This record gives sequence, C-alpha cells and structure tokens, in this order.
Amino acid sequence: QAPKAQNRARPPRQRPAGGTHQTMCALVAVPPAEPVRNPELYLHLSPNIPPERVAVLRELVRQQPLYACIVDSEEGALCVLPHFDIEEVANLERRRCRVIGLPMAERLLRDRNVMSQVHALPLFDFIFRAGGGAVCCSGLQQAVRMRCASLAKYMGAKFSEDLGPDVGLLVTSRVSLHPESKYQAALQRRIPIVRPSYLEAMWEAKVEVRLEPHMLPALCGLAICFSSLKAGTEELDRLQARAVAAGAVAEPLDRAEVVIVKDVFAPLYNDAQRIGLLAAPPLWIARCLELGNCVPVAGELEVQNPRSLQLKLVGGPSPAPGPSSASAFSSLALVDAAATGPGAADGEPECGTALAGCVINLLYLQPGEQRDTAKAMAWRLGAHTTVCPFDRAITHVLFKVNPLDKTATQVSVQVDDDRVSFVDIAWLETCAQDGKRLPSSTFLQARVHYNPVCDEAVKRGDAGLGGSAGLHRRPSRALTMATSDTMLPLPLPL
Repeated sequence: QAPKAQNRARPPRQRPAGGTHQTMCALVAVPPAEPVRNPELYLHLSPNIPPERVAVLRELVRQQPLYACIVDSEEGALCVLPHFDIEEVANLERRRCRVIGLPMAERLLRDRNVMSQVHALPLFDFIFRAGGGAVCCSGLQQAVRMRCASLAKYMGAKFSEDLGPDVGLLVTSRVSLHPESKYQAALQRRIPIVRPSYLEAMWEAKVEVRLEPHMLPALCGLAICFSSLKAGTEELDRLQARAVAAGAVAEPLDRAEVVIVKDVFAPLYNDAQRIGLLAAPPLWIARCLELGNCVPVAGELEVQNPRSLQLKLVGGPSPAPGPSSASAFSSLALVDAAATGPGAADGEPECGTALAGCVINLLYLQPGEQRDTAKAMAWRLGAHTTVCPFDRAITHVLFKVNPLDKTATQVSVQVDDDRVSFVDIAWLETCAQDGKRLPSSTFLQARVHYNPVCDEAVKRGDAGLGGSAGLHRRPSRALTMATSDTMLPLPLPL
C-alpha cells in the first residue's frame, strides 16, 4: 500500500548562516514604532447644526488631527449644540454629557488656550465676563434665581452664592435697607446692581449689552408710607411721584417698610417706633434719588429733633412757685446753667452732644413735670427719648430710686446688663450739670425684674400703647430678608 501524501519525506530546509531573524530584517525594512497620541478634544456634533457650519468645524479638525476629532458617540465627548434649549441641555446633563455651544466649539478649535478660561459646563460662549468677576444673586424667587445662575454659566461667567471678593455684579429685584444685606454690601464696594432683565437681554442678543437700561432703580420694591405728610399738597404729590418713579411702592403704615416724617413730633413717628418701622425724613428720599441708590438712613438722613421745639420746653415760662414744682424748677435751672454758646444770652441755648447716641426711656418717671424736665435735659445733651419699652435701641431707663425700697420694679424693657442701664435720674441731672457723659454705674441702680405682664406703667397707659396692646408687637418689615439672604436681622439706627 502506497504511503499517504502528507507522510512523504521532505528534504530539510537549508537555513542560511546568521539565523532566521537576521535574514528577515535584511529582506524587509521595518520602520520604528511611533507612540500613539490621542486627541485632546472629542466633538459630537448635533444633527441640528447647519451644514455650512459643520463643514467649517470639519475643516478646523482636519488641520489639527492630533488636537481634535469628530466622533459619532456622545459618551466622553463634548456635545456641540447650535442653540441652548433649557430642556435639551437638562436632558444631556442628566445623561452626564458635557455640553458646549457651536460658537464655543469654533473658539476652542481656533485657540487652544481658551480651554484654561472655562469655569464650568454647560457653556454656550464667552459673552459676559461680569467685569472680570463672578455673578451673585439676592432677593430673587427660586425659579428666577436658578434661571439667572444658568444664564450666567451659559455665557461664561462664574456664579457665586455669596458676595465674595471675586464678585463683579449683583443681580436683584429690589433694594434693601438691612445693614447686613448683599445690596448694602454691594453699595459699599461699588459693585454694579442690575435687574434680572440684564442677563436675559444679553442672552437674547448673544453679545454684551449696556448696563444703564437695566440698573436697579433707587427705591425699587421698597414699601414707603407717606401718610404723615399733608395730603393733597404739592409737596406730597411731587415727593410721592418721584419716589414711585424710582420704583417705590406707596403703602399704608401697616404694610410699609419705611415711614416718611418731617420730625420726631409727627404723629406717625411714635407709631413707627412702637411697631419697629424705620422712619426717615424727606431729605433721605431726595438723597437716594440724587445718588441713584437706596442709601442707609443714618447721620444727617435720620429724623431730626427740631432745635426750636427742643428748646421751647426748656425755655418756656417758669413754673409757679410751690412745693410741687420746686424740683422741676431746680432741674430747669441746671439745664440752663450748663448751656453755653453765643445764643445763650438770648434765651436760646445751644444743644450739646454729651449724650449723643443714647436712647433714654422715661416710662418709669412720673408723668408731668418730672418726665418733661428729664426729656428737656436729655434733648439738651443730644440724647433721644422714648416711653416705649419695646424700643430695641434703649440704652438707659430712668427711675426715681428710693434707697430704702428693696422691692423690684416689674418692667417691660429687656434686662441686659451689657446694653441697658436702669439708673436713678440723678445720673441725667449730673450729666447736664457737668456737660459731659458720666458712667451710670457710679449712681444708684434700680432693682428691676423683666415681667411685661405685671408692668404697672404699661397697664396705666403711660407708654401710650393703650394698656397691653404694646405687648403684641410684630417685628419690623424693614428687617425681613429675601430668599437668598439668610442672615439674622440687626437693630436699625434710630
């Protein structure tokens, strides 16, 4: 039987000297291996991009194949959209896709250094730079705030929750008089304050627009009560029209944040102090309109005590002689003796500033001559006076202390040893005699107990609160904070 073909003997293959590897290298020239370099940018183009713009992108990619390439999958790539629709962008973000706009894609392909300037994605294009800083929002509703934050990021600006040192623009819908608000902080740092319409206009135009048409008006959204001014007068009509044109809202006292009064003798001034509203003179509105901002009610913009009315009580007719008026007469003489100045000889002594910044409560002095005399001395030394026990700015509460009486007086003023002094009226008389402020701790101190329910002075109506009506005091509307402002309210200046 003949052997099979595959089993037939074959002659051995002759191997050349030097081995197989050397022979193959000699026959075929193998080029050295080059390292594989992956592109830095992978672009996934939306089918909605116009064909001519797609051709431009492909040409830019072709010129730099080691930097960018166009892929068919959105996974791991930059999704390029011709327009930013909020819902479409949100859907891509939920799929963990990175989204850029068509103008931004062209900018990245033309300049590689642009990538280092990107703060966050999604990013349509570098339209707005916020003066080189971030964008911050204040006093906006949640939906409006989220919209502004998205637009700022879409246009290349950094968004900040707080008014930090890198913020260059504040977006808000109303002004604020709270001393710790973002609005007042932006005024101090001279940061532009605009309405949300500024970002909307820029997004609509896709270019940076002028700030001026979108600047926040001086009194935008502020509720102001003008009822203390005489109705129907030209002064009231003109002042109210200018304020409303600047964004203010005319409201009655119970819904206002600021009440406009001419002086401390206006009927609404005490009502505003009692319920915790901020009072301001017409000069404050004029200054706000002049500067174009809602400035704080402080210094010369506070409600002033008219000098002629302050001194009228002290320089009035002398009390009739008698035992009941002897102490009041001596106190008036003390005040007149302490007054100095060129007008003292004419019966118009000048007002001092020894007790400037003090707010003295006279509720627990006897109504009549004793309280009026203390009021005159306090005003002559530049202090404020009140009979409302709920005034948060009170610094001193006066009593006629009997050293032998160990009974504690029930009061409605919060007992705070670091802030309020409950002192004998002799402290005020000595300050008036010496013409300077003396430490109250060196005088007799009244024994008090905080118990508004048992306060006899309030029950008698000496505070002008109508019995216990003052116990149901609501906080000031001027201290209410907007959605994005979460800081605690502080006492307003009086």
